Amino acid sequence: SIFHYSLGLVIVSGRAGPAAVLRMPVMHAPALGLLCTLLGWRPPDAAMRGVELLGDAAVPVMLVSLGIRMRTVRLQTLRPALLAVVLRMAPGLAAAAAWVTLMDLEGAARGVVLLTGVLPSAVMNFVLAEGAGEPSEEVASAILLGTVISVVAIPVVLNLL
Repeated sequence: SIFHYSLGLVIVSGRAGPAAVLRMPVMHAPALGLLCTLLGWRPPDAAMRGVELLGDAAVPVMLVSLGIRMRTVRLQTLRPALLAVVLRMAPGLAAAAAWVTLMDLEGAARGVVLLTGVLPSAVMNFVLAEGAGEPSEEVASAILLGTVISVVAIPVVLNLL
């Protein structure tokens, strides 16, 4: 998450500096969690329940936002989306194959790493683009197309395992 919301924000916006990165709440959470652990302090259960409820709602809210944006997907955005998907899945699978070879992984660990290499882009990329005020329609198109392609790519990789 730290890399996603720091380096990812810089890549998406092309102009984000340290101040923009530090405004992201996800950048503060690990430090606060580590501090609480080191001090042996646990927030009250009532506060933790509120945080837990917000956390449980985060993914569904992101998916609804992505779904709303997908209504506006046009055919013109599918060509760059296809390029983005290919640039995500092909190097991802190559990196995963190199990793399992380098680490001499076998069995379930090998399968998980290889499968992760062909997974589609996550909804977090859409949220990052939306939050940075960048055009998110292209990101939504890439996620949609990547998910459709993964319906074929994942069974192929599973069959090769």
